[in-house]
This record gives sequence, structure tokens and C-alpha cells, in this order.
Amino acid sequence: MNDLLSARKLPLSVDRQVLFWFKPVSHPEMFQPDHFPIFIRQYAHDRFFYGFPDLGDGIKVAFHHQGGQVDPNSLSQEVALNEIEEMRRVLSKYLPATNGELQSTAVCMYTNTPDEHFVLDYHPEFPQVIVASPCSGHGFKFSPVIGEMIAAMIEGKQPRFNLGLFKIARFSK
Repeated sequence: MNDLLSARKLPLSVDRQVLFWFKPVSHPEMFQPDHFPIFIRQYAHDRFFYGFPDLGDGIKVAFHHQGGQVDPNSLSQEVALNEIEEMRRVLSKYLPATNGELQSTAVCMYTNTPDEHFVLDYHPEFPQVIVASPCSGHGFKFSPVIGEMIAAMIEGKQPRFNLGLFKIARFSK
């Protein structure tokens, strides 16, 4: 986004996001989608972790906004032992039955704005271009409504939702 809108000098940052999949220690049926909800839990001041039920690969868990800012062009895909140990400490306290064998890990990125709202607007210099940055994994859960808003914009219609929060111009104030 910063490259696409370089003349605007948007205050966007990119965070490294590590994802973990653990095999349940016991009662795997408890962690199936019909019993185990998607969740987010605050476990300390400004510290959150979230998770998803076992969809066949283990219980997916991650820390929310704790990976540190990175350059997206040099993102490390390596998951360090201390990152795994930190997640295990949290799981041991809050979800001990999920703290089994580590099945896999993945590293992705979150693009963030200072106000934590997305960017969804027409390009300031090329009005035929729609700029949509639902900010990576964070925005994925909003994809149906973002798709609806973009479709309305493409058709030249007024979206059903107020797009004021998402305007590029908000960063020039």
C-alpha cells in the first residue's frame, strides 16, 4: 500500500504475525467447530491471543499484534523457539488441553493503520482505481461486506455503509 500510494506517505506499518497449530492433548472432540468457537482473549494489559477450532490440522492460535513491525520485503518465515515457548506458556494457563504436539507454524503479515481502520477509497490521482486494503488477516473476516462495498463502488453506486472511516484523506489531517 505504501508503494501504491507513495505520494501520500500513508502511515501504514506491517507487523509479523506467527500462527501455530497444536494437536489437543485430550478430548479432541471438544475442539471441533461444532463445540469450540473462534475466540480472542485478553491475557494481560494490551496482550491478546486468538484461536480457531480444529479443522483437521490442529487448533490454530496466534498472538494479536505482538509480532513487531517488519519490512514486508524481508519478512523472516522462521519461527523461533522462544515464539513457540511464549505461545505454550499462554496455552498452559488458559487452554491447557490444546497445548499438545505442535503440528505446524506459518508466518504472515498484518498491514495496520494508526486508527486500525481499513483503507477503502478511490485512488487520489486515478479515480478509476479503487484502493482496498482490508489489512491482511485482520480484514479477512470482513471480506463479505468489503466485497459488497467494492462492488457498489465499481457500479458507481453509493455503498450501503458509510465509508468515511476508510478514506485515504483521513491521514492528511
